[in-house]
Amino acid sequence: TLWLAPDDPVWLWRIEIGNRGKSPLACEALLIQDLGLGDRGFISNNEAYVSQYIDHHVEAEPTLGPVIMSRQNLAQFGGRFPWVLHGCLDGAQGYATDALQVFGPAYRDHGRLDFAGRDLPSRRRQHEVACAALQSRQVTVEPGGSAGWTFFGVHDPDHQAASGKADLALIDAARAA
Repeated sequence: TLWLAPDDPVWLWRIEIGNRGKSPLACEALLIQDLGLGDRGFISNNEAYVSQYIDHHVEAEPTLGPVIMSRQNLAQFGGRFPWVLHGCLDGAQGYATDALQVFGPAYRDHGRLDFAGRDLPSRRRQHEVACAALQSRQVTVEPGGSAGWTFFGVHDPDHQAASGKADLALIDAARAA
């Protein structure tokens, strides 16, 4: 379920699963958000060029694990620098910042992700396909049980300064939502 905050630039993705099987099920959730930080014409003119100028900064938040902050470093109309922060309210164990780290040969060959038994690389990469990818912490769901995760995004249309530890305070808006 996607939920948009009515008064803040915050969104929440809620994922819920249930185990209808007869055995415990170890699982985690992935959020993969394609990033298009910039004015519409700027992005649609050349997505790879736009993506190269998105700076990713990853901070480890004490209870949430890694959070990804992404800022467009090429000034947009009016001198604005669009920015976004992504995290998992239930805690993340891994991350990626470029689609090359997520979509590999299995996706090209079969149109599906193959992460069985693998973790995201948890390494910042800035290439031509910027994305925010987060891997939740793993849970075990007993037969008949359920689990859920909530991923969030916080947007700032004009984040003049480079991303840093002080930006973790913006997570409070997602927690309050």
